[in-house]
Amino acid sequence: MNRGEQMVEKSGSDHNQRRTGGTGRRRADSARLRTDVEALTSINPPRNADHPDSLRKAVGHIESALTGVGCSVQRQAYHCAGDEYHNVIARFEPEHAPTSNAAAQDRLEHRRSRRPPRRESDSQAVGAVVVGAHYDVCGDTPGADDNASGVAGLLELARLIAEELNSGKLALTKPLELVA
Repeated sequence: MNRGEQMVEKSGSDHNQRRTGGTGRRRADSARLRTDVEALTSINPPRNADHPDSLRKAVGHIESALTGVGCSVQRQAYHCAGDEYHNVIARFEPEHAPTSNAAAQDRLEHRRSRRPPRRESDSQAVGAVVVGAHYDVCGDTPGADDNASGVAGLLELARLIAEELNSGKLALTKPLELVA
C-alpha cells in the first residue's frame, strides 16, 4: 500500500489518523470518490450530446451531491446546435461560509485586518477562484477517465471544503466556484 492509499483508506482502528494524514486536516475519501465514478460511469447510454437524458442524469447526480453538503447550487444554461445544456455551479462565499463557528469568523476577520491595502495592480487578484470538471464524455465510452474521475474529485473537494468550513478550520478570503 502506498502512502496516498494509507491517507485515504477508510478501514481500521486508526481511521481518523489515516483520514487526516496526521495533520488534523481531512483527506479525500477513496470510497466516496469510487462511488461517484461508478454512479457516473453506470449511466447508459453514455453522457454525450447524442444522449441528453444521460447528461440530465449526470446533472442530477452532481446537484444532489453538492446540495447534500450544503452548497448553494445553480444551473447555468447554454445552447449548442439547437439543444440546451447545463453547467452546475456550487459557490462558496467568504462572508456566507456555511459555519456556525464564531472562532472561524473571528479568524477570517483577523486575516482581513492584517492584509495590506490593495494596490491598483492587485485588481486582477480579487475575483473568484474557479475549479471545473466536465461531466460529458467523448464518444460512446463510460468515461471514467473522461471525466467521471474529475467530477468525482470536484465533488469530494466540495465535501472537504464544506467540512472544513463547518469545523472552523477554514475561512475563505475569496469566493470559490466549483463548476461541472
